[in-house]
Amino acid sequence: MKFLRYMSLAALAITIAISPLWAREGREQEHIMALGIDYNLNRGEHSCIPILYYDYLHCFPDSPWYVEGGFENSVTAFVTLAMDTDRFHAGFGPVFEYLIQAGSNYYVDGNSLEHLMIMGNDIGLRLFFEYKWMRHLTTGVTWHPKYYFYTLFSGDDNGGLWIDPPNSHIEQEVLIEVKYKDIEERNFGTLKHGFLARGRCSFAYRQGYGTFYDLQLNRGRFFTITRSDTDRTWKIYCDLGFYYIFKHDFNLQIDLLGSYQYRVDRNNAEQIGTWFADHAIMPGYHNYEFGHDQYLAGRVAMGIPIPFWSTQIKPGYNILYMSDGNGVIGIDDYPRSVYTSVSCEFFTMIGDTVPVWLKYAYGIEARRRGSFSGRLHRGNHELTLYFGVAF
Repeated sequence: MKFLRYMSLAALAITIAISPLWAREGREQEHIMALGIDYNLNRGEHSCIPILYYDYLHCFPDSPWYVEGGFENSVTAFVTLAMDTDRFHAGFGPVFEYLIQAGSNYYVDGNSLEHLMIMGNDIGLRLFFEYKWMRHLTTGVTWHPKYYFYTLFSGDDNGGLWIDPPNSHIEQEVLIEVKYKDIEERNFGTLKHGFLARGRCSFAYRQGYGTFYDLQLNRGRFFTITRSDTDRTWKIYCDLGFYYIFKHDFNLQIDLLGSYQYRVDRNNAEQIGTWFADHAIMPGYHNYEFGHDQYLAGRVAMGIPIPFWSTQIKPGYNILYMSDGNGVIGIDDYPRSVYTSVSCEFFTMIGDTVPVWLKYAYGIEARRRGSFSGRLHRGNHELTLYFGVAF
């Protein structure tokens, strides 16, 4: 069961890293596939996570309509029928998400607490509409009604669950987005030039969630009981990106991401950490190592070209700030407010045909124990390798 969970989490790495490949704008290939692996090496738990992704896009000739479908391991499977014109972009389709709840992961000092993990899944319908005010400025709204259901880990995996899962319930989620994006991308998004500013506001209403009783681990010392009956959650996101291509394809990339969230618990908190987090990407830390209701994440990277096969090396520095008081019900305050990491990405096109990504990151302030009673160590290594195929 742990293997399946790791497979599902790893697919998000592909979603984030090669998303320029499947943007409908300018895409020539109908099929996009990726295969790879993500590995964490530390004094806590090692994890070896396979990466598998497939996306299919078919545009109807002489028509604004298109069909898209695909899967990301077992994290998400979707089919979308949509229309894209010069003025608007709209569509709908079914979506299935597996292990998308933050409560399906709980890491403390590099060790997972499987007896406190809940396998949250949902199936629903997504409808979206985006209006294009001008070439680079858009406003969009998404309605995503879905049904949540929960599956427990088996006793062989975790010795029995210490808590009861929430009730199966219906959630109504509405997302409003305003975006200004003027970015030129080359080499599958490895090279970027331009500016991005995006604001998002999400409101979710859970019907039938009931009262969830959780066990909160206070930095490995003792448990306290917490309860959550919150059925209305607000999340606000702000993204800024600045990218500049200098002479000879030297590429400066600066990203700043922030979020404020109101009335969240361990099951719907933001998932922060690693290369493939949903929003706050923090390379060099465990998958969803942090859960917090107020954070800022920043990244500075410089792409350095190597003159063969479109190769580029991109060293970077990453920083995560979380406010002192953690408002997420069921998750304790963290020992630090600021976490940092260094990273380096390597991209090449083998024979100018097959794209390959190799990523390394070191979490500088990561706390790791061989067990909860063991000695505390610092540092975490994360290595990701994957190949892309398009035809």
